[in-house]
Amino acid sequence: MIHKRTLYRVAAILLAVVFCFPAFECSALAAQDGMIRVKLTRLGTRQSISFRTNCAYAIGGSTGRRIPSGANCTVTLSGGGLTLTVNGAQAAAGVSLELRRGSSGGANGATFTSPSYSGVYPGDLLFSVSSGSIQTVLRAYIEDYVVGVVACEMGNSFPTEALKAQAIAARTYALMVKKSSGSYDLVDNTSAQAFRGYNTGSNVVAAVNATRGMVAYYNGSMARLYYAASNGGQTELAGNVWTSNLPYLVQKDDPYDYENTASVKKSYTFRRDFSANSLPDSVEDAMRSAVAAEFTKNGLSTAASGVIIESIDGIALHSPNYPAPSRTYTKARFTVTARAGSSGARSVSFDLATYDLLEGALGLGINSSDNETYEVTETSAGFTLTARRFGHGVGMSQRGAQQMASKYGMSYRDILTFYFPGIEVRTLEFTDTTGNFSGGTAGGEENPESTQPPVESTGIYAVVRLSDSSSRLNLRAQPSASSSVVGKLAHGTRVEVLETRGDWARILYAGATGYVMKSYLQLEESVPVPTPTAGVSPGQWATLTLSSTSGRMHVRQGPSTSTPSLDILSHGARVEVLGETGEWSNIRANGVVGYVKTQYLVFDAAATATPTPAPTAGAPSGQWATLNLGSSSGRMHVRQGPSTSTPSLDIIAHGARVEVLGEVGEWSNIRVNGVVGYVKTQYLVFGAQPAEDEEEDLPLFGGSETGESGGASYATVKLSSSSSQLNVRASASTASRVVARLSHGFRVEVLGVSGDWVKIRALGVEGYVARAYLALEGEEEEPGEEELPWFGESQPETTPAPTQGAASQPVLFYAVVVLSEPESTLSIREYASTSAQRIGRAANGMVLEVLEYSDGWAKVRWQGQVGFASRAYLQRPAYTAVAQEDVAVYAQPSFGAAAIGRVDAGTRVAVDETRDGWAHVFYKGEWGYALMAGFKPD
Repeated sequence: MIHKRTLYRVAAILLAVVFCFPAFECSALAAQDGMIRVKLTRLGTRQSISFRTNCAYAIGGSTGRRIPSGANCTVTLSGGGLTLTVNGAQAAAGVSLELRRGSSGGANGATFTSPSYSGVYPGDLLFSVSSGSIQTVLRAYIEDYVVGVVACEMGNSFPTEALKAQAIAARTYALMVKKSSGSYDLVDNTSAQAFRGYNTGSNVVAAVNATRGMVAYYNGSMARLYYAASNGGQTELAGNVWTSNLPYLVQKDDPYDYENTASVKKSYTFRRDFSANSLPDSVEDAMRSAVAAEFTKNGLSTAASGVIIESIDGIALHSPNYPAPSRTYTKARFTVTARAGSSGARSVSFDLATYDLLEGALGLGINSSDNETYEVTETSAGFTLTARRFGHGVGMSQRGAQQMASKYGMSYRDILTFYFPGIEVRTLEFTDTTGNFSGGTAGGEENPESTQPPVESTGIYAVVRLSDSSSRLNLRAQPSASSSVVGKLAHGTRVEVLETRGDWARILYAGATGYVMKSYLQLEESVPVPTPTAGVSPGQWATLTLSSTSGRMHVRQGPSTSTPSLDILSHGARVEVLGETGEWSNIRANGVVGYVKTQYLVFDAAATATPTPAPTAGAPSGQWATLNLGSSSGRMHVRQGPSTSTPSLDIIAHGARVEVLGEVGEWSNIRVNGVVGYVKTQYLVFGAQPAEDEEEDLPLFGGSETGESGGASYATVKLSSSSSQLNVRASASTASRVVARLSHGFRVEVLGVSGDWVKIRALGVEGYVARAYLALEGEEEEPGEEELPWFGESQPETTPAPTQGAASQPVLFYAVVVLSEPESTLSIREYASTSAQRIGRAANGMVLEVLEYSDGWAKVRWQGQVGFASRAYLQRPAYTAVAQEDVAVYAQPSFGAAAIGRVDAGTRVAVDETRDGWAHVFYKGEWGYALMAGFKPD
């Protein structure tokens, strides 16, 4: 009996295991972090955001500095810093602010009042500065977040079992994209999952609670449970939309989506009697032209205008975008009865494009990409062409789930098993880190840690210097690493130093005070007594060596570019070196004692000049920043090396986006407009506003570093031939790259003159031309010119050079065709004139090779041909890249976004920027996103 009872127990356990684990696991796994960071893009790009609390919040994680429930709060961006105002009183400040929620539960949080949104956003609020505006991130408990997503993605009126399936899909997706770094995990729009705060709809809340902690897995890894509104009666393969297939995302017919009357579809009926149709001209003309072509092919030559179509006898779809059984048909074969003039009627078949013609002309389009499914149904009166599918069609159809639950009474298990065969659902346990206190008052009156001594200005300033420019320095309430963090300061932030306490400094920034480690501050005004280092003894002499013989450099009062200039030294000046302080040398010259950078000194003994250092890994490759000059009209040079004495390679405007490749001292090595060079790090915003604009050495040719000049003067280009062109170069050297070409008689603004070169502004760019080819106003002309071949002309006899064929002519740069209408094309002409014969057309978004250019035309190469295109329709992208394989393009940088097309392998595209592994590419006349891994930059 004991043996039998034991066998029964074992059998019962085995049965429990069998029924528990195959697809839906019963037991919970170990608890894990349940917080999701959601970037609230819905708030827009703003300088001020207001909200009202309905529970207590802690400022900076300090439970003594609290915001009470019912408080009206505003976060304002000013001067690169954030200020928090609570009920009219300033409560905190810094480059970032963290407000921790004091009560858990989805109904507890904040409601935004400006901009005004009704939903409660449950969780911690994280504010920071990004690209000159406030970035707001909600750190929410996963279950509270899923309630908001399900309410947006389906709604409270959907059947409960469909809501449960949606809850598991939304929870799985959020956890799958969760990151261990970065400022947020996902956004609140359909690029990820729609979220507009917590929703109190009873059906949604009940569905989320019933599936609490449930997450989908496949073969031990978290699954990608994609979903869309409607799949058009057929689920789509992931590889057809994105880069690869997944075994649980299959292609099959979906009768539930198909029969749901709420699924999106659009139809057009063709009458059998052709005269009974009211077809758009584009369709009817295409049909007549196709019939005429078929007649001609069979020996009956006729024009389209002479074709008479009597009836439509059949329509058959074929040639899907993807292999069978895909129903994304690209062509419709029409069979008609037609005749030409008085000839006898005959049956003719021809194809019309569904996506490229019929969809637009007949109003059948649903998505921005060509992915609708098509079908034809026949009646006695005619043929109905129907388009279906709303979204990418991969994974679960929300309308299909609705139909399965409402009409057939199927469970969420049935729904998930149908759309994701082979997955298993595990129940996980998540921790909620919010809601660990309550009460409190605004401003922290009860917290002794928040009490600060009165602020008295010292006039001593310092700059935050971090090893990684993307890092942040903690601003603490007290001089202790265990004290609460009240703010975070970016690399390069300028602060006032109020006092020092051991290893700590009390500082003032954006109206708030706090403590930071002294080791991360570089003093500006306080000049330490220089201590001579080994190899540099007082009385040693050196020569100031700049990259240009016309270069000049300031002698500073202290070892910082923020200190006053005492004198200006020219290239070759002899100086006495008294000592060194960091990167600076204390020198005596012309009776003045001050500081210059050591790297520009060549010592009489021991030496050579300090070599240009290689960029460090302080700013990792691929990091992006924005140039901030404090004025929307400001401009700045991109230098060849980490010094203002090196040649200018390009000029970029305030607000320009640059890719940061590394750092060299105070300079950042950047890539912009296809040019790699250097700008001062202090003008780049990685998340906070930079310090005030200041240059170390004086700009070449006078004027300010941003290209402004005192009084305008002008000159006229004078060449021996009106057909010649004058090169405008990036720097004062014939070895420098050509940035523009000017015609004879062109009037330019003169910015400066140095030796044989003149710095000018023309065609919206600045550059350098040989002085011999300009007639300066108020100066006599001088003979001679620098003449270069233009549009295939040979060099002048005085400067013979081999003529280079267009087929092998090197590319100056790539340009992308940008037209106002996506379907328009750009004419390529035989020579540079609108009266020239058109030899081809370039599609909107096509990338062309620019071989030469003038102020109005560009000589281009495309598809192996060479011709001329108007420069007005060409734009030079940040850079270009070539697809190494077929690469899918999406409307947003997310696999969940709508696919808008595909770049074929070998195709060159324009790239505006890259971020988080995605490239922003110009494709077929519109911008989209593609995985950068599929491209090789030019």
